[in-house]
Amino acid sequence: MARTLDVWMDFIRSRTAPTPVPLVTEIALYQATEMTELWRATAADLEGWDD
Repeated sequence: MARTLDVWMDFIRSRTAPTPVPLVTEIALYQATEMTELWRATAADLEGWDD
């Protein structure tokens, strides 16, 4: 099942927050603020992908 880029972007943005890059604060990257939540969401989303 192929997913669109919009689906993946929504997945990342709903589980991360835009955070300024150290030393280049005019750039913000979506980064996990709580790695456990992102890990669980990714693991749940990928469950059974190789069936």
